[in-house]
Amino acid sequence: MKKLIALILALVMCFALVACGGNPTPTNTQTPSGNTEQPGKTDDQPGKTDQPAASRDADGNGRIDEVTFALPADPVNMLPWDSKGNQRKISYAAIYDTLFDFIDGEYVPNVATGYTEIDETTWEIKLHDNVKDWEGNALTAEDVVFCYENYVNSGFAVKFNNFKSLEAKDDTTLIMTFNGPNTAVAGLDHVLCNVQLYTRAAWDQEKFATAPVATGPYKLVEYVSGSKIVVEVNEDYWNAEPTAMRQQNADRIVYNIVTEGAQNVVGLQNGSLDISSNVPAENFEQFAADSKYFTASVPTNEIYVMLVNCETVPSADMRKALFYAIDSAALSTIINGSSPTVAYGSPASPDYVKDWENMETYYNTYDVEKAAELLKASGYDGRTLHMTCLSEEAYKNIAEMVMVFWDAIGVKCEIETIDSAIQSAYSTDSSKWDINVTNAGGSFIVNSMNRLYNTTDFGGEYSNGFVVDEKLWELFGKANSAATHTPENLTAIYEYITEMGYHYVLMYMNSSAVASNVVTGFYYWDSVILPHCCEYNV
Repeated sequence: MKKLIALILALVMCFALVACGGNPTPTNTQTPSGNTEQPGKTDDQPGKTDQPAASRDADGNGRIDEVTFALPADPVNMLPWDSKGNQRKISYAAIYDTLFDFIDGEYVPNVATGYTEIDETTWEIKLHDNVKDWEGNALTAEDVVFCYENYVNSGFAVKFNNFKSLEAKDDTTLIMTFNGPNTAVAGLDHVLCNVQLYTRAAWDQEKFATAPVATGPYKLVEYVSGSKIVVEVNEDYWNAEPTAMRQQNADRIVYNIVTEGAQNVVGLQNGSLDISSNVPAENFEQFAADSKYFTASVPTNEIYVMLVNCETVPSADMRKALFYAIDSAALSTIINGSSPTVAYGSPASPDYVKDWENMETYYNTYDVEKAAELLKASGYDGRTLHMTCLSEEAYKNIAEMVMVFWDAIGVKCEIETIDSAIQSAYSTDSSKWDINVTNAGGSFIVNSMNRLYNTTDFGGEYSNGFVVDEKLWELFGKANSAATHTPENLTAIYEYITEMGYHYVLMYMNSSAVASNVVTGFYYWDSVILPHCCEYNV
């Protein structure tokens, strides 16, 4: 059986290596070309990686006139709530402001000047009094309340489980109320940092889908679905001292939507692209060895996960059989071009537990014979499983490879590629899928658990995967509480998830980025590169 798998993998490698990609592209954990010891960070600017100065000059003032960036997927629209796709984060940070920015585990004031805890469930948040949108409309506390109401009503307010209300006390003062003491590790960053801001005067939902008017450091000047997003520096930006993730280091940014890994390679070679994080693994090594390019490979805090629909696949034996049949090390090798550690979370997260790297102890190791035994015990009836995956290349490649693994134990599977908006709709309809290849993550390991297992997004009835399990939620509560957020409690919840077969961590995501040598430092934020914050040769 193992020989069969190896043979099938050899056949799959031909297409997988030339087509890996995603959001961002996973690669090995090496840091070629002399990047910093701590990937993705420097002491003076969180999230930046350094390399020696490149050879081509920018405009002499620290800003480049124009930079072209490969966006791995179409964001679908530019509305101020995300559809769980990283592709929006890249441009959102340039276009939209938020109350705070979450940088290296800290809440850095942006539109807010800071906050005061009135009591354990109430915060007072003060705003800058000079914030204006691109049309000159002043942003007031009432506008911020309006933005939060729109965000909550959009259906995309994930991880807002402790948020209760937001009220305007006066033009520059907000009162934020929580359902209970704000002691959870996961979720607060989304409440404070994920709601994009704009004025009520400018708001028009139909217009904002393609031409939003916001307050951010860049103005959106063009959005062509499936093709490109173009932004230009907002010369009247209200913030004279923007946060590290809201710089203006390029006068003009063209986000070209380039979905195929091979297209990214060609674009970098012919000069039509300056930066890409969607380069196939085999090509990345070639770029890293070429002095004409600037490269970096760093772990992100996102993970690829496989969810199982517990309503349509109710047998824990069946779910675990599917997981034991996956050779995660081989999968990671083919997708990444090397074999990074497969663990429950990413070393980019501050609460990562090193012991998880011991797959023999903590993980569903690859065992085809055990998978076959569990499958037989489950009473599997031979039906074809319906697997959904996000439409970006990395997810499709993973799904296709998993289908190969499952075929070896006699489980048939069909694949449906979907965008993030459809995935959101499918998440509450058990008839639409059996297996879902998706992503999870956040600033901390526990954020990914919250993303998967909080019940708020599902009306308190169940969590992702149609899981109804009081013990699971009790374990998650312990792991999510600031007072009991310990390695032991983090490990306990993952061990239980492994035992029940609720989800499977396929690998953590690495971001391997390639740029023309006009770039001298990448800026990573929340698993993505922000081109307006990258450093350029001066």
